[in-house]
Amino acid sequence: MTYRNFYRFAQILIDKIAIPAKLAKGFTYRFDDGYTGLLRLLDGSTGCILMSAHVGNWDIAGEFFGSYGPRLHIVMLDAEHRRIKRLLDATTGNKHYRVIALHDDMSHVFEIGTALVNNEYVCFQSDRYLPGAPTLTRSLLGAPARFPDGPFQTAARSHTPVVFFFAMREHGRRYRFCFHLAQIDPALSKKDLSGSLATQYVQALEEILHHYPEQWFNYYDFWEN
Repeated sequence: MTYRNFYRFAQILIDKIAIPAKLAKGFTYRFDDGYTGLLRLLDGSTGCILMSAHVGNWDIAGEFFGSYGPRLHIVMLDAEHRRIKRLLDATTGNKHYRVIALHDDMSHVFEIGTALVNNEYVCFQSDRYLPGAPTLTRSLLGAPARFPDGPFQTAARSHTPVVFFFAMREHGRRYRFCFHLAQIDPALSKKDLSGSLATQYVQALEEILHHYPEQWFNYYDFWEN
């Protein structure tokens, strides 16, 4: 499994450059049934929050979203954004999504709000948190693990639809895009709604990990014990 994990990670790292740079042909992709519901949201009159994870190849989604890609904002660490930008500038020259970099001055909060007000889409990687950041605990694969509280709080306060999505590599240069539309109960308080979204997200992530255990690339001690 360790070998398969590293091998798949290497394939995906190559794909991250090859697909945007048009260096590789023959890639195919398929969308799950949830894609129809996602399109209704994207064509609607509100913004949308997408939650993914460090599984599969989530950041190539902009390549396959067509005209929706330029309205997609991915939230990531500023240092991570700078490294990716240097690499892409040296190879592809562009990318099919925008980045909202996390800053110590919290300016990213206003960027996220502006994007949602403009009926655009904000994507969080909700399986990783920064040291000292607020977290919440959920059971993942039978043991307690901590998740960042920020994405779920943002979703609960924004009154926008939430979709969990994953882009998973399959055999033969094929990608599968999985979408799960979150259930939002308007009667819940913001705190309870945040907790409900976190529970639904972890359930969706757990399902993906059961099907693609070799494509989880969170390399640190994830579980508390």
